[in-house]
Amino acid sequence: MIRIRHPDNFPAERAYIFEVIFREYLGLEYTAVSADTDAVSLSLDGKAAFFLRDMRSGK
Repeated sequence: MIRIRHPDNFPAERAYIFEVIFREYLGLEYTAVSADTDAVSLSLDGKAAFFLRDMRSGK
């Protein structure tokens, strides 16, 4: 399963975006976890695969 770790700002917007992209469009299961971070990271089975700096985090 894909794990998405993301900044804790804009929770409703992030939930909607993740749902549309991962579940509806790609048909993938995921879990999303907010954290005190300035990047969005995607990992599969605990192995980090992708990091994207979040420009809206203000950090």
